[in-house]
Amino acid sequence: MRGKADLSSQAPFLDDGRALLDAFGVEMLDPSELDLTPGCVERARAERGEAPLAD
Repeated sequence: MRGKADLSSQAPFLDDGRALLDAFGVEMLDPSELDLTPGCVERARAERGEAPLAD
């Protein structure tokens, strides 16, 4: 069985990653805030001018 990973050596990269996400305006969402229902996905595709996934 493996132990927990030691991320201390990667800490500077974690800060860079957070800065990059902030620069692009990407927010961290709680999984309960995600709406991936078919209706929501189809509305988003229609807003972008994409064809529906199903006929």
